Amino acid sequence: MLSSLKPLGKGGKILCTFSNNTSLVLFKEIILEESLHEDDEITEKKYLNLVQKQENNETLQRGLRLLALRVHSEKEIRQKLVLRGFPQTSIDYTVNYLYKYSWLDDTEFARQWVQSRLRKTGFGRSRLKQELYSKGVHRDIINTVLAETYPAETEQDQCRAYLQKISRTASFTQEKLIQKLLRRGFAYPVIKKVMASDIDIT
Repeated sequence: MLSSLKPLGKGGKILCTFSNNTSLVLFKEIILEESLHEDDEITEKKYLNLVQKQENNETLQRGLRLLALRVHSEKEIRQKLVLRGFPQTSIDYTVNYLYKYSWLDDTEFARQWVQSRLRKTGFGRSRLKQELYSKGVHRDIINTVLAETYPAETEQDQCRAYLQKISRTASFTQEKLIQKLLRRGFAYPVIKKVMASDIDIT
């Protein structure tokens, strides 16, 4: 039996105490949704259902707070929720909810990631592909987003800008320059074209 319902501060949570001296903290929304009142009979099945709903809601709230900070990929959200110790069933519930209401979108994540990386670092397409793939973004999404946001002309401009930057700070052989640009994710044909126009390599 549900013995008492007591609000806990201003966080919208209610302390539910049962006749067997156990207790459970639930969001107020769950109390209203389930129409819980003092002296209600609570079966074991009902109790477990309440526990599951609370876990789902706590996991979802954490997922929403993460997305309020910045856009995330599905893989990132799952990894961070796992690290927080949330159960897998509640993580699945949260991911499905976030997709349903368009809070989670790997295409938008990839688009923003590429734009951010180009503004801050100017990596080549290959490097960005690797980064997005490591974050769980499907290859088809990666290819589509890069085709939209990072055309060949832009990669050449990024390569040229980085080449000019490192050339101002130190003296490198052409071989060293090529290696540095390759590590930044620029394709060799792009590097050769840019260097040929500026440095006349063969």
